[in-house]
Amino acid sequence: MTLLVACTSGQFVWKTTPWQDCQFIDTWQYSRHPISPCCRLNCGQPRQVTCRRQRDQQLVPNYYCRHLSRPPNLQPCSSCSQSNACILSLWSSWSPCSTTCGQGIQSRHRQVLAVPNQQQIYHCPTTYQQQACYNSMPCNQSIQLVSSTVWKSHLGQCEDYIVDDADIQVRKGNLVCIDRNGNYIADHYCPRNLNIRTTFDELCYPKVDCLVSDWKNWSPACQGCANTSSPSSFIQKRYRRILRYPINGGQACPLLSQEQLCILPICSSKSTNNYRQIITDWGACSIDPSVQNKNSTCQNGIQRRSIICVNSDSNTIVENQFCQKNKTEIDRVSLARGCSIHCSQDCLTGQWSDWSKCSNSCGIGITSRHRKIIIPPMNAGKDCGILNQSQRCSQNNCSHWRTDAWSRCLPDQLNSQCGRGTSLRSVYCVSHDGSTLSDQNCSHLPRPSRDRSCLIPCLDDCILSEWTSWSDCHGNCSKVSKRQRYLLGTGRNCESVNHLEETRSCTDCLKDICTVSQWNACIPKPNSTCGIGTGQQMRLVNCSSLLGNHSIPANNRDCDIPCPIDCKLSSQWTTWSICSQSCGEGYSTRSKFIMQYPLHGGKPCPNNGTIDGIVLQKRLCDLPPCQNRTQYQWVTHPWSSCKLLQENSTMACGGGIQSRQVDCVYNGYTMDDHEVCINNSLLNAPDHVRSCSIPCSNDCSLSEWSAWSKCSSNCNHNADRKYRVRHFYNYNMSTGLQVCKHTVEADLKQVTNCINDQCFTYKWLIGQWHSCVLTLDNANCGKGIQKRSLLCERSDNTIVDNDVCIKYVDSIPATLKTCTIDCGLHCQMTQWSHWSDCDQECGYGIKRRKRQIIHYASGNVKRCGNLQETEVCQQRSCHGISWFTGAWSQCILNNGSSCGHGGRTRKVYCIDSNQSPIPKRLCEALIMQPVNVEPCQISCSNQCGYSMWSEWSSCSQTCSRGSRRRTRYLLRDISGLDCTDTVQAEACIVNSCHKYYWTVSPWTRCVPSSPICGQGVQFRAINCQRSDGVVVGSSLCSNNNLPTMRDCNVPCNTDCILSEWSSWSSCSASCGLNGTITRQRYILYNATGNGRPCPQHQHLLQSLPCNVKPCFNYRITRGHWSRCTTVGSECGHGKRYRTIRCIRNDGLEVDTSKCIATLIKANENKIGFNVKESTLDIGTKEDCYISCKGDCVLTTWSNYSPCHYDCNQKNGNGYRVRARQIIHQANAGGLPCPNNLVEVTRCLPSEATCAQFIWRTGKWSIQSGNREIWCVDSSTGKNVTGCNKLTMPPDNIQCQPECSNANQECRDGRCVCIVGFQRINNGCMPISGCTEDKHCAYNNSFCGTNRQCLCRDGFYRMTFPSNDNLCLPVPKNETLIRRKQDRMIRDGIIGGALAVCLLGGYLFFIRWLRKGYSMNQPVRGRKTSLWNNDVYTVRRQLANEEDDDVFFED
Repeated sequence: MTLLVACTSGQFVWKTTPWQDCQFIDTWQYSRHPISPCCRLNCGQPRQVTCRRQRDQQLVPNYYCRHLSRPPNLQPCSSCSQSNACILSLWSSWSPCSTTCGQGIQSRHRQVLAVPNQQQIYHCPTTYQQQACYNSMPCNQSIQLVSSTVWKSHLGQCEDYIVDDADIQVRKGNLVCIDRNGNYIADHYCPRNLNIRTTFDELCYPKVDCLVSDWKNWSPACQGCANTSSPSSFIQKRYRRILRYPINGGQACPLLSQEQLCILPICSSKSTNNYRQIITDWGACSIDPSVQNKNSTCQNGIQRRSIICVNSDSNTIVENQFCQKNKTEIDRVSLARGCSIHCSQDCLTGQWSDWSKCSNSCGIGITSRHRKIIIPPMNAGKDCGILNQSQRCSQNNCSHWRTDAWSRCLPDQLNSQCGRGTSLRSVYCVSHDGSTLSDQNCSHLPRPSRDRSCLIPCLDDCILSEWTSWSDCHGNCSKVSKRQRYLLGTGRNCESVNHLEETRSCTDCLKDICTVSQWNACIPKPNSTCGIGTGQQMRLVNCSSLLGNHSIPANNRDCDIPCPIDCKLSSQWTTWSICSQSCGEGYSTRSKFIMQYPLHGGKPCPNNGTIDGIVLQKRLCDLPPCQNRTQYQWVTHPWSSCKLLQENSTMACGGGIQSRQVDCVYNGYTMDDHEVCINNSLLNAPDHVRSCSIPCSNDCSLSEWSAWSKCSSNCNHNADRKYRVRHFYNYNMSTGLQVCKHTVEADLKQVTNCINDQCFTYKWLIGQWHSCVLTLDNANCGKGIQKRSLLCERSDNTIVDNDVCIKYVDSIPATLKTCTIDCGLHCQMTQWSHWSDCDQECGYGIKRRKRQIIHYASGNVKRCGNLQETEVCQQRSCHGISWFTGAWSQCILNNGSSCGHGGRTRKVYCIDSNQSPIPKRLCEALIMQPVNVEPCQISCSNQCGYSMWSEWSSCSQTCSRGSRRRTRYLLRDISGLDCTDTVQAEACIVNSCHKYYWTVSPWTRCVPSSPICGQGVQFRAINCQRSDGVVVGSSLCSNNNLPTMRDCNVPCNTDCILSEWSSWSSCSASCGLNGTITRQRYILYNATGNGRPCPQHQHLLQSLPCNVKPCFNYRITRGHWSRCTTVGSECGHGKRYRTIRCIRNDGLEVDTSKCIATLIKANENKIGFNVKESTLDIGTKEDCYISCKGDCVLTTWSNYSPCHYDCNQKNGNGYRVRARQIIHQANAGGLPCPNNLVEVTRCLPSEATCAQFIWRTGKWSIQSGNREIWCVDSSTGKNVTGCNKLTMPPDNIQCQPECSNANQECRDGRCVCIVGFQRINNGCMPISGCTEDKHCAYNNSFCGTNRQCLCRDGFYRMTFPSNDNLCLPVPKNETLIRRKQDRMIRDGIIGGALAVCLLGGYLFFIRWLRKGYSMNQPVRGRKTSLWNNDVYTVRRQLANEEDDDVFFED
């Protein structure tokens, strides 16, 4: 039976609701699952996570899902604002009463610290309160009443105005008369002054928004497809420039850069994981101009090739990185190799081969030998000479006649003892192996004679020997062959015998008959250029007539002339790369790959190709400028004189404008385009026009500030002060202060501390010497310049201008010095010596040559090469070395007698296989030297006469002392004499007990195939050597499989090749002693062989000092705003002023632009703010208003709050807030109240702090059950108002409303679950067990009195390793089931690793194993977790009641 079974863990699942909106979180509610610590204000998105029964989605306690991973119920977010209301400080104390007598007014205020969402206009709670106050002392009734009518200044709208070709805006102002209620009345009701101006004009300063350019194109372009197994992605960027910064609080600049993700689709639907590398052929040898030796025609060069990666599926070229996955990166050297050009190369040939077998097995044939060209000659090098030799040969391998030695002379007459006779020999036909054949097998050859005439001397006859054999010609047809006979005994007619030697020409010699040289260079045929068979080669063939069918080798043949091959690039450009820089001047590149380097004079590759075989094309990117403000600055010229705006006025006074020239200067050069300075200085151009005034007689105009007074020589810095003043144009000080009611004494005088240079000591701070920069830019050595930096330090550790040290320090350290980078001294060596003699007199040996070092290399130069070289040599072969023995001379008798004893001589010398004499020691080492002198005898007529002695026989022993013998026969027998001396014997020793083995020399020098370097061959000497150390012929050793030649490589002496110097980098510091600019170059090709090596790493990088100036710190001091000043009126529109000063850290007051630049630099990553006045708070003049009667009465603007940013906003911008409050609304005709009572402005990010406003709680009161709750600014610790009401903790310990859900209790004013329960949705469920039947999630179960789920009647409980319970129907054979269960528990089969599943009332064991398997063996090799959701098909096979098995199938 096959059943489908599901695991119990699949019956329950976690269910989640959608994420709620981003909101402030009640941390108490989510205390078990805190949100990410990144969200410091508990801003998050919650959702509900509950455990459900899967079949009906019933809510169950969480422990049913405890084996499943629980999803989070909270995630961080950053879009909720930190407050839903204004954050305000606490109220200040009440001010003193406004009067000292009678009734008055007192007020208090509080400050706005933050507003929701940083809105520009927001209605916050009141920040100002006033109340009546009473003094105990009554007031004097004689207080004078003020005039009931006053002049009010009024301003119109700004209008365009042109003056001196300057486009400006001007608004007109006039004085109007108002009554005590603020109503307009006729001018004559107001007091008149003849000099008063009732109309006036002033310069407008309107708000100007930031202006930016259009977006540049996205870079790099998102186009093409990805040659990868998955879509490829990269970041695109685009930029825009600031054309004008905001002015006077105008709208801030938007973002200047954007990024987006580009996703390239896969190029093909096929698999793209199949890549292959293509290695191109080597290109032609080319000379690098940087290392070219113009004084020599022989040059080292470089050959290049490319390695290209190809997608095999799409057959498209891709980046090399795809082929380099899981591989080591290709060595750059493998893409280039050294070579030589125009260098002569002698031919190098191999050894002569052995002579071939004779072409005929018998008779006359042809044998030949040859040698190979190892390295052909180049550029007029030595010719290879003869490469092939052929000669005739004679073989006796077929049937032929063989003859025995001639017999002694037998008399022709039977009874004769002397006279004529006949000598006989046997002649018979033999095969090639010496066996005797019938004569007919040799019938094709002339049969040698069997007999010859001879003479038997009589007793008184002269005795002569037989003629010797003809001497050997040894293959030399120019020689003659000789034979001799010898006088052996005296007798009759000896005086007439003088014919003892005969000669004849050598006619049957073996002669070299054919020699063949190498092929010459391939020369084009007439009217041919290139291609297959378009050329012809010649060679020298010198042959005589060959025998048989052998033909003369050809002396010419067709050959191929290679056609020029042009450089070939891949067909398509790659996509443009990401720009090399993020700002300023950067480049984007695209590339093609070199598929074929040029050969045979083909069209060269573009000169912008790299050593890696890539041709680059680059273009300038559209980038924002880099903020290098040290090079860009605004330069202003003096202001012009003040020019009145009301030119037609009868009064020569009043408001006017001044203009000046403003230039953009870059490194001292004036630029035509002001946009360059705007973008690089992050500041608008200074004002080129400003308002001014020519004082009228009754104006309260003030003069410009005077120069600062001089400091005294007093070195007490706290006591010494300096000041500057200004005065009224129309009044003295006392009168002016009375008439000009809005001016106070502080507006007329400023005082500050003095710093006296003479009160300090000074010293120079000296930087390190920088790199030696050579005078010639691309040189590697020679003379150059080194620089270092100087700064002046004051005794209070403050860096000041160098001019101070120049003034007060005696000497100035040098900042420049000459330097030298040693060019080094090349290694100098002697010429090679002549080759030594070969160290082996036969066989193969070694010859050597040497050279010496005159002086060693020093510095970064070419190194010395080898001092010794070896070559294999051969003086002669060890084959055929033997003793040559000439014919014996006639016997020379002693004392000039005609017969008797004497001596004879012969020539004995050592010869090689060519019959050439060689030193006799070579033969002596092989065989004992034959004698060259021996005794002889010419028998007298009365003595026995004998023949010539035969040759000595072989030694009787081959490996020890033996004997040998020789014989002669009797020619004249003298009666009565013992004529039996016909045999001689002597001892002999033959050295044939030796063993033979091969000896091998070290490999000799590598001989390159090109004239100087590159691939080549090297040889070694291999000889057959006897056990006593004598080199013998190779035939005495066993077969030789040892190679005598192998490939090798001679590194080309190629100098290191470097790139050009890069451009100088930007300065590493804007000031100080350690600022450097650097440039570098790269190694394009490492030196090989003894070439000039590459410089060390430190010589590839150069540095120079830059921006050597004090690192001044600047701070802005802001004076108090003056009182509002109107023109000729008592109320209305006016101006107020303050002084802005920029103080350097050395105490010197400098131009305000220095402070502005410092603030901008500290915040240059945040350029979206107003950089003129509102953000930096550097305004010196602003509009103001003096309330008139009937106007809306406002408090003054509060001070700005501290600079904050929203803690939940990543990279949030800083802002600050100020507020004012309406005291009472305007009357009819009065100036109405404005809408904006709260003002938010941007502030510098560097000054901003995270704004955290949080609730604090006090202790519970035992009596009342209450506690105090307040809001705190955590950054300052000050109490504030306005924390988020949603997160406010309870202030009463009693829960309101009361806790109505089961299993809940009130704790600290909140309803919480009791111990043992946890909050799920809005209720509480048990952490384990149950309290209600609905907590028991399985069928047929209920909650018992012990708070545990129990089975109903008719069911029994099965407990799982997870402590879950199933209620199973009791089967009919319950006893069998219980017994099997007990046995399984006893045997350890049921344990913690067993998962139990239920379906249709039957129990199955998922990890039940076949008999004999271990408990850890997974079913069918598949790992199964304890509570997984996989479904298995289970087949149950019942065997018998005692032992049944359960098997499983996936």
